[in-house]
Amino acid sequence: MISEKLLKSLPASVERFLNSPSVLNAIFDAIPVQIVVKSLRAENFGEFLIWNKMAEELLGISAEEAVGRTDEDFFPAEQAEAFCQKDREVAALGGSLVIPSELIYSRTRGFRILRTTKTPIYDAEGVSVALLAVSEDITEREQSEAELRGAVEFLESVNSELPGAVFQFRVDRNGHPSFPYISTGIHAITGDSAVDVLSGEVSLFDRIFPEDISLFVQAVETSQELMTTCRQEYRIITTSGEMRWVSSKSSPTAQEDGSTIWHGFLTDITEQKRTQEALARGKERLRNALDAIHACVWEYDLASKELYLSPEWNSLFGFEPATESFGLEMLSRCIHPDDAGNVSLWFDRIRSGEFRGQIEFRHLRGDGQFSWVRLSGKPIWASDGSVVREVGAIVESSEQKRMEQQLIEAKESAERASQAKGDFLAMMSHEIRTPLNAVLGFSDLLAATPLNPEQSDFLQTIQDSSSALLVVLNDVLDYSKIESGKLDLQIMPIDITKVIQSSIDIFRAQAAAKGLKIYANFSPYIPQFVLSDAVRLSQIVHNLLSNAVKFTEMGEIVVDLSVAGPLVNSVVPLLLQVKDSGIGIDLDQHTGLFDPFYQADSSTRRRRGGTGLGLAIVRRLINLLNGDIEVQSAVGKGTTFLITLPLRIPDQEEPLTEEERKRMSMNLSGLLRKILIVEDNSTNRRLVRLFLKKLGYDADEAENGFVGVSMASRVHYDVILMDLEMPGMDGYEAAQQIRQIYGAEGPYIVALTAHAMPEYRERSFKAGMQAYLSKPVKREDLAKVLKQALRR
Repeated sequence: MISEKLLKSLPASVERFLNSPSVLNAIFDAIPVQIVVKSLRAENFGEFLIWNKMAEELLGISAEEAVGRTDEDFFPAEQAEAFCQKDREVAALGGSLVIPSELIYSRTRGFRILRTTKTPIYDAEGVSVALLAVSEDITEREQSEAELRGAVEFLESVNSELPGAVFQFRVDRNGHPSFPYISTGIHAITGDSAVDVLSGEVSLFDRIFPEDISLFVQAVETSQELMTTCRQEYRIITTSGEMRWVSSKSSPTAQEDGSTIWHGFLTDITEQKRTQEALARGKERLRNALDAIHACVWEYDLASKELYLSPEWNSLFGFEPATESFGLEMLSRCIHPDDAGNVSLWFDRIRSGEFRGQIEFRHLRGDGQFSWVRLSGKPIWASDGSVVREVGAIVESSEQKRMEQQLIEAKESAERASQAKGDFLAMMSHEIRTPLNAVLGFSDLLAATPLNPEQSDFLQTIQDSSSALLVVLNDVLDYSKIESGKLDLQIMPIDITKVIQSSIDIFRAQAAAKGLKIYANFSPYIPQFVLSDAVRLSQIVHNLLSNAVKFTEMGEIVVDLSVAGPLVNSVVPLLLQVKDSGIGIDLDQHTGLFDPFYQADSSTRRRRGGTGLGLAIVRRLINLLNGDIEVQSAVGKGTTFLITLPLRIPDQEEPLTEEERKRMSMNLSGLLRKILIVEDNSTNRRLVRLFLKKLGYDADEAENGFVGVSMASRVHYDVILMDLEMPGMDGYEAAQQIRQIYGAEGPYIVALTAHAMPEYRERSFKAGMQAYLSKPVKREDLAKVLKQALRR
C-alpha cells in the first residue's frame, strides 16, 4: 500500500502516473520479495510508507498495521536501533547498502534469515526523502548450504581419519593424468599436501620408485583397456627421502568425453611389508634354532593318521627323514616301554582338547641307545569345536636331564648343610643357655641379698657379661631364623605406644649413666591399637636404642612416632624415627649399614662390642612387617633412622567380662596351688624353685620324665614346668603321657628348654604343651606364663 505522503513527495509526472494507488500497489504486490519503503525526512524518519503483500506474508504484519509506524513498534529496541542505524548510513552515503544476512522474527514463521538491499529515493531537488528496502527470504537456502557444508566437512573428516588416502584419478582422451580429488590422508603417506596435488603443483608420479614405474603404468593401462579393478603394490620416495611401500586399489569408469576416472584408495603398507620380512627371517631363525637346540617340529592329522616331522628329525635321532607314511604308531615303537603308557595318555588328553603341555620320555635313537626328549604340543580346533590336528615340538633333553639331576643333588647337599647348621645352632643354643640360665638366674637372686660395694661391682660385671653373651646368642639365632624363613610373626592387637614406651624405659637408666636424656614424642593421632608383633617391634626399637646409647657420648636421644599418611582400607602408615646426637656415620658407609656383620668403623667391635647383626636383623624384621627403613646421618651430626610401617587397625574387640577382670586381679598364688618342676639339671631346678618362691609359690621337683609322669599321675598339678631334653624319657614323651592321663582338662604344661629354634616350639605344642619358655628363664617371663595359666 502506498501512502499519500509518498505520492505528494514524488515528481509531478510520476505523481500523475500513480494518481491511482492501485497501480503501484499491484506492481509491488506482484514482486515475490519483501518491499518496504521508509521515510528519511526528519519529521517522520523511519516511518513505513510502503508495505507490500510479501512483507505481510513474511513478517505476519498487515500493511494497514505497518504503514505510518516504525521499527520500534514491531521489533526489540536493540534490533530496531540497528535497523535505524543502517537507514542513516544509506542516507549519509547516498548509495545502496547490501546486508547479506540478518536474523528477523516473523509472527507467523518464527525466526527467518533475510538478504536485504537498502537504496535511497530522491526528490526533484536531489534530496533523499525515502528508503527502498528489498528483502529476500534466504532461510531455506542457508539451511541447504549449511547441510551441504556439513556433508562435505563430514566426508573430509571421515577421509582424514582413514589410514590412507581416498582419490579420483583421471586420464583424459590424450593420456594426460590428473587427480580431480584426493583426501588429506596423502600427506601422511608421501608428505605432500592435498592442495598441491590437486593444483598440479606436485606430481605423485614423481614419487614412484624408479624401478616400479613401468609396472605401475602397465597396471593402469591394463585396467583401462579391460575396465577391471587396478590392484598393485609399489614403492615410493617421500618428501623426506624415505622409501616406503604403498598399496593401491581402484575401479575405472569410462566418461562421455573419452576420459577414464578411477575411484580408489591408497594405503601405506610399509609396516606390513616389514612384518612379512620379519616373518621370513623368523622362519629362517626358527630353522636355525631347531637345528641348534636339537629339536624338531611335529604335526599329527587325526583324519589321515599322518604324522609330519620336520627335517631336523633325522639329525636329531639318526633316522631317515620323515615321510608322508610315517605314522604315530611308528613313533610309539621308538618310545621306551616304561614310558609308553604315559605318552599314550598324554596324546589322548591333547586329542580331547582339554590339555596342552609337555611330557618327558626316553626315545630310541638310530644307534639303538635311548635318549631323553621333551615333547610339547597343543590341539588345533575346527570351526565346530572338534580337534582336527595336534602340533608341537620335540626337543632332545638328555643334557638338561643330567643338569637337573646335578641340581637336585646340589639342592639335597645344600639342605643337608642347612640342616647341619640348624642342628649346630640348636646344640650351641642348648649348651650355652643351660649354664647361662643358672648364671643369670642366680645372679638375679644374689642381687636381692645384702652385698658390700665390691661384691655388688663384681656381681654387676657378671650380669653385664652374661647379658652381653645372651644378646650375641639371640642375635645369631634370630638372624639364622630370619635367613632360613623360619621366623613366625605373632600378629595381634597391640598398644604400639606402650610397646615403644616400654622399650624406651629399659634404656633410661643406661642412658642416664652416660648423662644422656631420652625423649619420646607420640602423635595424638596414633590409633590406640594396631595389628602387629609386639615382640618383634620391641626388638626393632631395642636394637636401635641400643645403638643410639652406645654411639652417643653427650646430648640426647629422641623417639618420635607419627602418622605418615591417610587411612586407607583400615591401614594406617606410621613413621617411627629414632634420632641421636652421636658420632654419626659417614655417607660412604650408608650402603652396607644393614648388611650382616657390617660395622662402619672396624675399631667399633674392639671399643664398643657387638656382632654387627643388630641393624641387619632390624631391616629384616621391618621387611617382614611390610615396612621399610632408611638412615640419615653424617659424621659428627648424629644419626636418624626412619621406619615406615603400614599397620592395620583391628576390629573392635570384645571387652573382658567381669569374671575375667576379677580373676586377673586376684592373687595368682592363691589359685595356682600345685606346681611341678621336671628338670634333670639340679642347678636349674633349684633356680626355678627359688623364682617360684619369690613369686609366692611352692613347687615339687622331678629329676626326669619318668619321675615327672609318675608324680603327675598321683597328684593333679595346676602347672608343670617341663624341660625338653632329659635322659631316658624326654619332655615331649612325658607331656604326651600326662595328656593321655588327664586329657584336655589336665595341667597347664610349660616347656622349659635351652633350644630357641622355632621347630622346637612347634614340636612342644604338638606334644600337648601350652606355653614355651626359652632359657635363660627370667622371673618376669615365668610370672607372665603363670598368668596365662590362670586365665585358662
